[in-house]
Amino acid sequence: MVPTVQVVQPPIQPADNQGSLDLYRYDAASGTCRNGVGQVGYNLFDLAAVKGTKDAECFDLRGVELIELEADIEFSLGYNKLVDWNFRGANLNGAKLFFNLLVNADLRGTKFSQLEFGYASVAGKVDAFSEIPARCDRVGGTVRCQQ
Repeated sequence: MVPTVQVVQPPIQPADNQGSLDLYRYDAASGTCRNGVGQVGYNLFDLAAVKGTKDAECFDLRGVELIELEADIEFSLGYNKLVDWNFRGANLNGAKLFFNLLVNADLRGTKFSQLEFGYASVAGKVDAFSEIPARCDRVGGTVRCQQ
């Protein structure tokens, strides 16, 4: 009898985490964030992982000062711009944006009706699932808020 050796290879890990079963991504058909096995939820916020990436898709950002997501900000109350950020499906209720600007953001499916902001503006893409503040103007697939 010849002994056999079973070779088990580890699964290939995606280079960008996009295919991770644990990572939640926005599902435009349902307006929810789902992971690789179909569970609904949010990614846990980790500033080090998100800072400067422009990708906060499906993160729970309650209580987060949004300008801290940008990599090179030295003064947080200086009308800095967060440009081209992906917030699809994210929870921004209770997040903070004061004296800064959110420009050309992807806010499809984003919950931000309770975003705390002042002396600030928010502009970007939305969809039917986006929950926007009452003081914002929705025009087609875009939103503009200024306060």
